[in-house]
This record gives sequence, structure tokens and C-alpha cells, in this order.
Amino acid sequence: MAFLDKFSQALTSEDSIAEKTPSLLTRDFIIKHAAKLGIIIVAAWLYIGLRYNCEASLYHLNQLKEELNDVRYTTIARWGELTGKNKPDIIRRKVLQSDITLEAADEPPIRVK
Repeated sequence: MAFLDKFSQALTSEDSIAEKTPSLLTRDFIIKHAAKLGIIIVAAWLYIGLRYNCEASLYHLNQLKEELNDVRYTTIARWGELTGKNKPDIIRRKVLQSDITLEAADEPPIRVK
């Protein structure tokens, strides 16, 4: 019972519980912890800025990788076209140099069944 009496006295007394609990928005608290709050705000601002910068760099890097792949594929395709056009010319030159009597066929090849 003594506990209930003390509790009821605390509730009815002039010093309320709300006045005894510390609040984060009081002027004294903000002045006392202004440096810490400033450091936290600056750290959060730097974190957000650096993260945005990093994401922008990664996006740009991915675009450059895609562009590199496109250039590689076009280079391979053009190389294939060039080597395909040059091989018959090389064979013709070798045939002419070795004096072999071969002629190019006018008709397409026929499949034997």
C-alpha cells in the first residue's frame, strides 16, 4: 500500500511527471548538444550526397559498358564481312600465281541425295 500512496502523491503533487522527464526539444538541450547535432546533420548530408554521386557514376559506367559491347559486336561483324570478301580474292591470286587452270563456277552447287 505504501507504493500506491507514494504513486498517488506523485500524481497529485505540483511537480508533475512531465516536468521531470527530459525533452529533446527544449532550448537547453539544443544548446548543450548543438555541436553533436551539427555533426550528425553534416554527416547525413555528406552521406546522401556521396551516395547520389556514386549511383550516378555507376549508371554512367553501365552506359559505357553497353556502348563498349555494341562497338565490339559491330567490330566483329565488320571484321567478318571484310574477311569474307577478302578470302576469295586471296584464293584467286594464289590460283593465278600457281598456274592452275581453275575457273569460277557460274552455277550454284547441287546437293547429291
